[in-house]
Amino acid sequence: MKKILIMILVLATIFLVSCSTKESDKSVESEAETKTEELSTDTVVKITIDGEELSEEYFKKQLALNIYNTNVQLGEDYLKEKKNVEKLISDTTNALIQFKVYEIMANEAGFKIDKDAAMLSYNQFIASVDEKMKNYLDENEIGEEYLLSLFETQIMINEYLNSELEKIFETDEFKEKYKDIELAKASHILIPANQEEKANEIYEKINENPELFESIAEQESTDTASGSMGGNLGYFSKGTMVKEFSDAVFNAEIGELLKPVRSEFGWHIIRVDDKGLMGEIESKLENGVELEKEKNKIAYDIYYKKIEEMYQSKKETLKIETAIIGE
Repeated sequence: MKKILIMILVLATIFLVSCSTKESDKSVESEAETKTEELSTDTVVKITIDGEELSEEYFKKQLALNIYNTNVQLGEDYLKEKKNVEKLISDTTNALIQFKVYEIMANEAGFKIDKDAAMLSYNQFIASVDEKMKNYLDENEIGEEYLLSLFETQIMINEYLNSELEKIFETDEFKEKYKDIELAKASHILIPANQEEKANEIYEKINENPELFESIAEQESTDTASGSMGGNLGYFSKGTMVKEFSDAVFNAEIGELLKPVRSEFGWHIIRVDDKGLMGEIESKLENGVELEKEKNKIAYDIYYKKIEEMYQSKKETLKIETAIIGE
């Protein structure tokens, strides 16, 4: 099963994490609105959670990591605009709060620090960074002790979140949604977009001689992967394929040969081979990877809603304060 990884602070992707700002996440934003003249890349935000204050150095180092990552991804001119600096500071603050709340949740669930796993991750990280970033880490005094502490907490949080994901697969909600997934099995012949006439000719030929579908797919389809299997695409869920293709298949009858359907990939001559719900079709599925993909898709949808509710519920029990304390 795919492991969930969130908020990899060491890689400085925090500012991408806090994309959904709730009312309880806006404390630093309101502070910024009244003190915009104070905000710069040297700004420090004091974060206090239930009386425990995150150190000034902790915030500075994390902001420095985010500045580096922002410059790499968006260019160094991005942070020359005050509004972007304000956003970076706000996002860093909110994500650090999120990180700390998840740490509290993991601790309360009984999860512990794994120092050996953290050291392994730290060594892999250091081995992967280039000289430019190593120099940047040194210049900002972001050393082994700080990075290890982040890895330790991150690994513990990930273990906690993965344990919550595992529970989803045993819930009635998951089992019902999984059983009700709409599936179809189809075969197609893909013809270039500028050859509509050819697509229509192939459709007419197969419509008159259905037994020719597989051989024509092998000879004519530009989708060579399915073409080599007579056009067979196997089973797929509703919405998995490009919209025009998916809509056409799921609105058709089993055994129906569809007139050419245009998508961004070209013209599809489609034969609908089977349709039904997962509960009826699962025994026919030969591809274990596809089964796992469908299970994970359902589980993740349930999981993300559940973990967000758990996070917000926990956050509401904590007294969280932020204040800009200067440059």
